[in-house]
Amino acid sequence: MRKHLRGNRPESEEPLSAGRVEYLEQARQRQRTKRIRRTAGILVVLVAVVLFATGLVGSSVALLKDAADTAKIALLPGSGWPQQTGVMDPLQVEALTGGFVELGKEGCVVYSNTGSRLNAIQSGYARPALAAGRNRFVLYNRSGNELRVESRTQNLYTKTLENTIFLCAMSGNGTLAAYLSGEIDHHAAQTLRREIDAQVDDRLPELLTLDFSGVTFMDSSGVGLILGRGRHVSALGGRLTVQNPPRAVRRMLDLAHITYA
Repeated sequence: MRKHLRGNRPESEEPLSAGRVEYLEQARQRQRTKRIRRTAGILVVLVAVVLFATGLVGSSVALLKDAADTAKIALLPGSGWPQQTGVMDPLQVEALTGGFVELGKEGCVVYSNTGSRLNAIQSGYARPALAAGRNRFVLYNRSGNELRVESRTQNLYTKTLENTIFLCAMSGNGTLAAYLSGEIDHHAAQTLRREIDAQVDDRLPELLTLDFSGVTFMDSSGVGLILGRGRHVSALGGRLTVQNPPRAVRRMLDLAHITYA
């Protein structure tokens, strides 16, 4: 008797066993995971290529770290909630993108929303305290002089200050903008450097924007101001952008190969 085929399986074939179904489902899950990882890898490479092509490499390190963190968190399987975080006496809990950070007397831990442990820090600070932004936070010693800036998965910056720390803050939206006006010569550049660095150290922004729309004159001191602030904010895990330079300032920026919007 001729068998009638349905797809690639004959009608007379017996149903798959429960074990076989489970094996096939696990194989499909492995294939999906491989595709997700491959796609994430391609996206990271494309972002890197674009940044190199546009000359934004130096100011984009923090963005790449955040993108890598986001990809890593998305691929980590979580055990869900509730669960024990390991912090016996919680002092502070702050929200981060895709998770949270919890501070105790001995240190702090970072968890994803799905229950994956992303980071654990033993600071040794006598009076630890937290201030959080979107993708990073600062752990500091209140009434001491030590601090460390952390992403969701790694340390970005550690520093011991000359003065006592009473309070730290991070920009709520991760951005600090400075509007510049008038003439920027050597004297003005020194004053701006002190004022901007003080705000950066206090707020620890992910993005520092220098708006030059009100600047009427700038010499090489202004170029040094930009390059120095870029190095300073980069050391803290952030990045710098320059916006709205007038025509006279653009010529100076072009000679120094500084990109602007």
